[in-house]
Amino acid sequence: MTTASGSGIVSIDRSGTSVHYHFVLNGMLVQAAHFHKGKRGENGDVLFDLSNSVMPIMGGAEIYGYVISGYWTRESTPPLDDQAVALFFADSVYVNVHTAMHPNGEVRAQPTRQYAPLSSASPVEEGSVQVPSVYPNPATTTIMLPMELASPTTLQWQILNVRGEEVLRGTLLVGSGSVALDVSSLPAGYYIVTCTAGTSDRRVYRFLKQ
Repeated sequence: MTTASGSGIVSIDRSGTSVHYHFVLNGMLVQAAHFHKGKRGENGDVLFDLSNSVMPIMGGAEIYGYVISGYWTRESTPPLDDQAVALFFADSVYVNVHTAMHPNGEVRAQPTRQYAPLSSASPVEEGSVQVPSVYPNPATTTIMLPMELASPTTLQWQILNVRGEEVLRGTLLVGSGSVALDVSSLPAGYYIVTCTAGTSDRRVYRFLKQ
């Protein structure tokens, strides 16, 4: 059983020469990640190593989660080729994330063809994954973070860019409901929000700023 979770998006340019991937993960200590060949429910060979793209999301000295973000292109090693592009379009590529506790893979995600954030990462073992939702997403001025807390609690939050650099932070007194954060000053791009409510409730969100 694993409590790890994640979400992400994969996009391919019209020329088929570049694959952009961006995943946000939490609840695990990532050691490696790969694109594999295989349809949903199948296991297959490694197509491309994503491990060099793994970046921790830091909150002080603690790791809140990880971002895996980068490109697979014709200049990569191994290079993106027409066969690999065809596998993506055939829904025959999956992402596998490995940890010390689950060396064969703790979470797995199957990119599917749609203009939307891809399906949430699913555990290799039995269990369910719940990824907190930010709305609206994509956002332009404000994001809403769902919070269901038993009593009013001090919430410490920070927003990180895809390089793991802090761009905004703050403290709020929150209870049950949603928390609004002003993101109007941020440039367009992907961001991660880490929240700590009290001493033990830690949450990681991700959103796209337009």
